[in-house]
Amino acid sequence: MNIYIDGLFYKGSGIGRYYSFLLRGFVEKDLKIYTQVPCKFKKDFIEEFGDILDKINVKFVDYAKFSLKGMIKQSLMLNKMKNYVDLFFFPHINIPFYTPDPTVVTIHDLTPLQSLWGRSILKKILMTYLYKSSISKAKKIITISNVSYNECVSKFKNTESKVNIIYESVDDIFFNFPKSEKNKLKDDYILCLRNSTYV
Repeated sequence: MNIYIDGLFYKGSGIGRYYSFLLRGFVEKDLKIYTQVPCKFKKDFIEEFGDILDKINVKFVDYAKFSLKGMIKQSLMLNKMKNYVDLFFFPHINIPFYTPDPTVVTIHDLTPLQSLWGRSILKKILMTYLYKSSISKAKKIITISNVSYNECVSKFKNTESKVNIIYESVDDIFFNFPKSEKNKLKDDYILCLRNSTYV
């Protein structure tokens, strides 16, 4: 099976890590992978995936996520790929104007649609467009939690048949701390990992 997985968020926070996990996972399943990554991350990509680079058809592109130029150029590229790619996977909602069938999209959360999201009105309008566009074009939608699922199906009507919950995994690296680093915290504590202004 030939799969395209979008890499415009490579090196980009949580979605970038999600992309990297998926890429390795798909390669382990002996799927033929096509992807694209911004040119500025070419060196990082080669270093990270050097051991499996021969199994990845990667194109380094001159555009980045959330760019109008990228949405146009990527649409043209995907139109050509539809003749030999069986599935188009986007680990985010930033999909181009045109995506072939079948397309799968991951919605991690709906934070940008919340009233407390601290961004400009223009950014909120853009994000609303991206959510609606990705949901309408996707054959299947992956959410990562029950909360995201419930928000998605309540905010966007008639999506229940498309949405599936697939929980994210945790890399073993987070369990392999050196002994000297363990048990340093003696008191009760709360750990919050986030990059959003919405709580």
